[in-house]
Amino acid sequence: MNSIGRPQMLVPQGSGQLIVKIEIIAAIKLDSFCSENNIEYMDYLKIDVEGAKTDVLYGAEKLLQNKSIRYILFQIVQKILEGLNHNAKFTFDILMKNGYECHPITKEGDIGQQVCDSNCFYENYIAFPMVPINFFTIVLNWQLFIQYHIEIFKQIPFKWHWHIVADLNHDTSWSVELGVKVNHEIHKNGLSYDGIPRCIRTTISR
Repeated sequence: MNSIGRPQMLVPQGSGQLIVKIEIIAAIKLDSFCSENNIEYMDYLKIDVEGAKTDVLYGAEKLLQNKSIRYILFQIVQKILEGLNHNAKFTFDILMKNGYECHPITKEGDIGQQVCDSNCFYENYIAFPMVPINFFTIVLNWQLFIQYHIEIFKQIPFKWHWHIVADLNHDTSWSVELGVKVNHEIHKNGLSYDGIPRCIRTTISR
């Protein structure tokens, strides 16, 4: 029992009784503790506080904002969260808001796919800062490649845009020096006759 709420868990022996014990302890925010002890970075933080992990994370927002914790291990136990009037999404939301991604740890010890909530009765998770993507290029030639990849493009979690090379003037200007030319029989005003412009217009309209 604490000032946050009353977590509930059955005695492991199966008697049907709830574990009830009162302990009064002093508490301090993780941000304050690290500041007072000149701790600027942590490789690993394990949070095991009987359902109050969201409160721990609220007390570590400065550390989270600065990405000062490399890995965070925590558990989701639904019954304990219910006793504190919390839910799993509270924990995931504060981590994601501060630029962390969360993954379940499988029974085999592997890291699972990224998640943003949990309805599991009991499961372990690991969180770490999201890897920023500043720039990437995918070169697609011809209509079939675009049609094949568009469903994948829709899943990219950040804004992106098309960059269409219609003539050998910019990105591929090096090829002009090698004698490569674009035959006017295969394009009109830089747009090819092979159906790619129509495919791209249809794709963008989606």
